Amino acid sequence: MHHRCLSICVTTAVAMSACSVIALKRLPPASKRAAPLECTDSLSYPLIDMAGTALSGLVAISLVSVDRDEGETPTAGILVGTTALAAAASAVYGIYHVRRCRTAREQAGLIEPVTAPPPARERRPGSQGGRCLDDGSCNPDFKCDAPMQVCVPDDPSEF
Repeated sequence: MHHRCLSICVTTAVAMSACSVIALKRLPPASKRAAPLECTDSLSYPLIDMAGTALSGLVAISLVSVDRDEGETPTAGILVGTTALAAAASAVYGIYHVRRCRTAREQAGLIEPVTAPPPARERRPGSQGGRCLDDGSCNPDFKCDAPMQVCVPDDPSEF
């Protein structure tokens, strides 16, 4: 393997391996908290770490396979694979601390809590979008769409 390509791959992998550990601002201990709470509540750093994990993992696999084809010890692949593990650990660390920050900021009323969307309203059987078994179980202007098992208009332009 060319040394220049190897050095570029390793440098890129190392640069992307610990964003959360290096850049994320953690929630201070309860005894040192002041208003406003200053901590990172965005998942951007953990997402960069996840991208670094994927990239480093792919590079590691590639380096190992090239070295094995050439009959060499896959040292570079193992090195970059270790970097992928570091990036994964950093992502987990980041997600944990972002969640702690968001929870504290929600409890302090600084941000809105993230809520799940309301559940979809169930449609009456036989009506448009309602469950059916066959055409006979739908209202007169509808037919049963077999794969989805829901009532749809006879005329598609009525959608």
